[in-house]
Amino acid sequence: KTKFFRAYWRVRLYRRHPEKMGKDSYTNPLIKIQMALIALFFACLIASLAAGTIGMAEIFSVVGLTAGYCILIVFLLSFPTAFFILKKNAALGVLAPFILTINAFLFTLGYLQGFLRQGAAK
Repeated sequence: KTKFFRAYWRVRLYRRHPEKMGKDSYTNPLIKIQMALIALFFACLIASLAAGTIGMAEIFSVVGLTAGYCILIVFLLSFPTAFFILKKNAALGVLAPFILTINAFLFTLGYLQGFLRQGAAK
């Protein structure tokens, strides 16, 4: 919940102060890559569903596979942070890739929600 709303309000901040976007020291650089992959995942998911409904099985399977690879890469990108956590706390370190992947999804959804709301407010 916190990650979602931080990302949501960050869109407003960046819209008002675009110069701050490049100086973002709060967000881990890996999560920025994860967010791009999750956005691609959603685009692939929508394209896959559209292709499936119009009977284009080849496109449906290729785009669906691409969406799956995006999620796999997002999961794997959480491993460096998870290994760091594992050194500190073994139980949490094992769960960290799952938690960090969910965190990236929430962050992306917050950005998307903020972007859609701010775009509609113009």
